[in-house]
Amino acid sequence: MVSNTYNLISPRNKALKEIKFMLHNYNKIDNLIERRKNQLIDRMNLSNAAWLRGINNDSNTFEDVIAGFDEDTQIIRYKQWQNFLSNLFEVIKNVEPFVIYKFLKLKYFNNLDNEQVMKIMNVNESQLRLIANYFNCIVYRYAIKDKLFKEEVQSSVAM
Repeated sequence: MVSNTYNLISPRNKALKEIKFMLHNYNKIDNLIERRKNQLIDRMNLSNAAWLRGINNDSNTFEDVIAGFDEDTQIIRYKQWQNFLSNLFEVIKNVEPFVIYKFLKLKYFNNLDNEQVMKIMNVNESQLRLIANYFNCIVYRYAIKDKLFKEEVQSSVAM
Protein backbone atom coordinates (compact mmCIF):
# COMPACT_ATOMS: atom_id res chain seq x y z
CA MET A 1 0.00 0.00 0.00
CA VAL A 2 1.37 3.43 0.93
CA SER A 3 4.41 2.80 3.05
CA ASN A 4 6.74 5.79 2.91
CA THR A 5 4.96 8.32 5.09
CA TYR A 6 8.20 10.05 5.93
CA ASN A 7 8.48 13.81 6.13
CA LEU A 8 4.76 14.46 5.65
CA ILE A 9 2.95 17.37 7.19
CA SER A 10 -0.77 17.10 7.64
CA PRO A 11 -2.62 20.11 6.19
CA ARG A 12 -4.63 22.32 8.52
CA ASN A 13 -8.38 22.67 7.95
CA LYS A 14 -8.21 25.89 5.92
CA ALA A 15 -5.46 24.53 3.68
CA LEU A 16 -7.25 21.19 3.28
CA LYS A 17 -10.47 22.95 2.23
CA GLU A 18 -8.60 25.00 -0.36
CA ILE A 19 -6.74 21.93 -1.67
CA LYS A 20 -9.95 19.95 -2.08
CA PHE A 21 -11.78 22.89 -3.65
CA MET A 22 -9.04 23.47 -6.21
CA LEU A 23 -8.71 19.77 -7.03
CA HIS A 24 -12.46 19.40 -7.54
CA ASN A 25 -12.55 22.56 -9.65
CA TYR A 26 -9.30 22.10 -11.57
CA ASN A 27 -11.06 21.85 -14.94
CA LYS A 28 -13.21 24.86 -14.05
CA ILE A 29 -10.50 27.28 -12.90
CA ASP A 30 -10.81 29.33 -16.10
CA ASN A 31 -14.54 29.64 -15.38
CA LEU A 32 -13.80 30.72 -11.80
CA ILE A 33 -11.44 33.41 -13.12
CA GLU A 34 -14.06 34.65 -15.59
CA ARG A 35 -16.71 34.68 -12.85
CA ARG A 36 -14.39 36.76 -10.64
CA LYS A 37 -13.74 39.20 -13.50
CA ASN A 38 -17.49 39.56 -14.03
CA GLN A 39 -17.97 40.21 -10.30
CA LEU A 40 -15.41 43.00 -10.45
CA ILE A 41 -17.07 44.50 -13.53
CA ASP A 42 -20.52 44.27 -11.92
CA ARG A 43 -19.27 46.24 -8.91
CA MET A 44 -18.11 49.01 -11.18
CA ASN A 45 -19.86 52.39 -10.93
CA LEU A 46 -20.92 53.36 -14.46
CA SER A 47 -22.25 56.84 -13.73
CA ASN A 48 -21.17 59.89 -15.71
CA ALA A 49 -19.97 61.54 -12.51
CA ALA A 50 -17.67 58.60 -11.82
CA TRP A 51 -16.28 58.79 -15.34
CA LEU A 52 -15.63 62.54 -15.02
CA ARG A 53 -13.94 62.03 -11.63
CA GLY A 54 -11.78 59.36 -13.24
CA ILE A 55 -10.29 61.87 -15.64
CA ASN A 56 -8.57 63.67 -12.77
CA ASN A 57 -8.00 60.92 -10.20
CA ASP A 58 -8.32 57.22 -9.56
CA SER A 59 -11.86 55.95 -9.83
CA ASN A 60 -13.86 52.85 -10.46
CA THR A 61 -14.09 53.12 -14.26
CA PHE A 62 -14.17 50.19 -16.67
CA GLU A 63 -10.53 50.76 -17.62
CA ASP A 64 -9.48 50.75 -13.96
CA VAL A 65 -11.34 47.51 -13.32
CA ILE A 66 -9.82 45.82 -16.38
CA ALA A 67 -6.35 46.97 -15.34
CA GLY A 68 -7.03 45.62 -11.85
CA PHE A 69 -7.58 42.05 -13.10
CA ASP A 70 -3.83 41.41 -13.00
CA GLU A 71 -3.66 42.68 -9.42
CA ASP A 72 -6.74 40.94 -8.01
CA THR A 73 -5.56 38.54 -5.31
CA GLN A 74 -8.29 35.98 -5.97
CA ILE A 75 -7.51 35.83 -9.70
CA ILE A 76 -3.79 35.58 -8.94
CA ARG A 77 -4.47 32.73 -6.49
CA TYR A 78 -6.57 30.84 -9.05
CA LYS A 79 -3.80 31.16 -11.65
CA GLN A 80 -1.16 30.02 -9.15
CA TRP A 81 -3.23 26.94 -8.33
CA GLN A 82 -3.87 26.19 -12.00
CA ASN A 83 -0.16 26.25 -12.75
CA PHE A 84 0.71 24.33 -9.58
CA LEU A 85 -1.83 21.56 -10.18
CA SER A 86 -0.86 21.01 -13.80
CA ASN A 87 2.76 20.51 -12.69
CA LEU A 88 1.77 18.46 -9.66
CA PHE A 89 -0.17 15.91 -11.70
CA GLU A 90 2.95 15.08 -13.69
CA VAL A 91 5.05 14.81 -10.52
CA ILE A 92 2.53 12.49 -8.87
CA LYS A 93 2.34 10.36 -11.99
CA ASN A 94 6.12 10.03 -12.26
CA VAL A 95 7.41 10.19 -8.68
CA GLU A 96 4.79 9.07 -6.19
CA PRO A 97 3.46 5.50 -5.78
CA PHE A 98 1.02 4.44 -8.51
CA VAL A 99 -1.81 4.00 -6.00
CA ILE A 100 -1.69 7.77 -5.33
CA TYR A 101 -1.94 8.61 -9.02
CA LYS A 102 -4.79 6.14 -9.40
CA PHE A 103 -6.61 7.75 -6.49
CA LEU A 104 -6.09 11.21 -8.02
CA LYS A 105 -7.36 10.05 -11.37
CA LEU A 106 -10.46 8.31 -10.02
CA LYS A 107 -11.42 10.85 -7.36
CA TYR A 108 -10.66 14.14 -9.10
CA PHE A 109 -10.47 13.48 -12.83
CA ASN A 110 -13.30 10.96 -13.09
CA ASN A 111 -15.22 12.55 -10.17
CA LEU A 112 -16.13 9.21 -8.63
CA ASP A 113 -17.49 8.96 -5.11
CA ASN A 114 -15.73 7.02 -2.35
CA GLU A 115 -17.78 3.85 -2.87
CA GLN A 116 -16.84 3.70 -6.57
CA VAL A 117 -13.18 4.46 -5.83
CA MET A 118 -13.06 1.69 -3.18
CA LYS A 119 -14.58 -0.80 -5.59
CA ILE A 120 -12.23 0.01 -8.48
CA MET A 121 -9.12 0.17 -6.28
CA ASN A 122 -10.19 -2.91 -4.34
CA VAL A 123 -9.66 -1.29 -0.93
CA ASN A 124 -11.80 -0.92 2.16
CA GLU A 125 -12.89 2.35 3.78
CA SER A 126 -9.97 2.63 6.21
CA GLN A 127 -7.45 1.94 3.43
CA LEU A 128 -9.09 4.57 1.23
CA ARG A 129 -8.97 7.05 4.12
CA LEU A 130 -5.26 6.31 4.53
CA ILE A 131 -4.64 6.83 0.80
CA ALA A 132 -6.66 10.07 0.81
CA ASN A 133 -4.80 11.41 3.86
CA TYR A 134 -1.46 10.50 2.32
CA PHE A 135 -2.50 12.17 -0.94
CA ASN A 136 -3.56 15.36 0.90
CA CYS A 137 -0.22 15.43 2.72
CA ILE A 138 1.65 15.06 -0.55
CA VAL A 139 -0.30 17.90 -2.18
CA TYR A 140 0.25 20.06 0.89
CA ARG A 141 3.99 19.31 0.94
CA TYR A 142 4.36 20.27 -2.73
CA ALA A 143 2.16 23.35 -2.20
CA ILE A 144 4.49 24.49 0.58
CA LYS A 145 7.48 23.99 -1.72
CA ASP A 146 5.68 26.05 -4.37
CA LYS A 147 4.91 28.74 -1.75
CA LEU A 148 1.13 28.37 -1.93
CA PHE A 149 1.14 27.84 1.82
CA LYS A 150 3.56 28.72 4.56
CA GLU A 151 4.96 25.77 6.47
CA GLU A 152 3.41 25.53 9.88
CA VAL A 153 5.31 24.21 12.84
CA GLN A 154 3.28 21.40 14.29
CA SER A 155 4.31 20.71 17.81
CA SER A 156 3.08 17.88 19.92
CA VAL A 157 4.18 19.46 23.18
CA ALA A 158 1.50 19.34 25.86
CA MET A 159 0.89 22.49 27.82
